[in-house]
Amino acid sequence: MQDKEQVTLEGLKCSKCYLMAAVFFVFGLLLVTLGFWKTLVVLLLTAAGAFLGSRKDLRSDISTHVNRVFPPKGQKVTYSAEEIEKIKKALEQKNKAEE
Repeated sequence: MQDKEQVTLEGLKCSKCYLMAAVFFVFGLLLVTLGFWKTLVVLLLTAAGAFLGSRKDLRSDISTHVNRVFPPKGQKVTYSAEEIEKIKKALEQKNKAEE
């Protein structure tokens, strides 16, 4: 039974090797054909798409952040004690920098 586990792990390492080789091959092709900056934009957009695609409930995540910045009309804004401490520390640092 241990022999089968070792074979599977070796096969997994090999497939990971091929996957990484393919990823870097595509990266190299993008660099050669598009140039550095355009390749960087493509990679950043791909990473952003992967991040957004991995979210379970994207709508509620976005609405939570938007409501924190722009609260709905008539809704009272409440801050936690931790957030208030962060604000106080930032104001103290700002005042020290001005002096």
